[in-house]
Amino acid sequence: MKTISTFLTLATLLATAATAAADPGWTLADRARIERLLAARHHVPGKGELKLLHPAAHEILLDIARFPSSRRAFARTRALAALRHFPGRATAAALRGVIKAADQKARLAKPGPKGQLPMSLALVDLRQALTSHAVVQGPASVPLSRAYLAFPNPDVRATAAVALGHVRTPAARAALLARQKVERSALVKHELKAQLERRKAGK
Repeated sequence: MKTISTFLTLATLLATAATAAADPGWTLADRARIERLLAARHHVPGKGELKLLHPAAHEILLDIARFPSSRRAFARTRALAALRHFPGRATAAALRGVIKAADQKARLAKPGPKGQLPMSLALVDLRQALTSHAVVQGPASVPLSRAYLAFPNPDVRATAAVALGHVRTPAARAALLARQKVERSALVKHELKAQLERRKAGK
């Protein structure tokens, strides 16, 4: 997957320098409060609710994405979902960084039957970051999402199909159609078909 790694590395380097050195405007206690909220909810809070908790909610979510707490692992997954409410270069760069790191971590696992990688927390984060990246990047996300249609885990491939479903461009549709011709997993076939049918219905 050299293409994926190269794409992620170049894109991440382009976007993160501006915010790193500035005063963050929040404390570790502020971050812990938002982490507790994320970990306790079954749904992802909206932008308004997060902003009410702290004006720097976006920056705190970025920090959780980049430096997750081992005590609240699922708070990071929900932070990755919440980042779709805050589109922009910093968000896109953070999501690509998560995707790259999760991809590398997941590939350390021993492959199962037919070379498939087992599900793990790293893949859960990868899937969520991939979907949010498609939402915040739109058409620019297609090359990355398309690359994950060939990932050695069917849940990730299905998520890549969902990510492409968020983008209404000929390139995204062509990627879904091309994968439909070679995909063997019933789960992924179902998702590819669903995303193509949604496009026809204009949903």
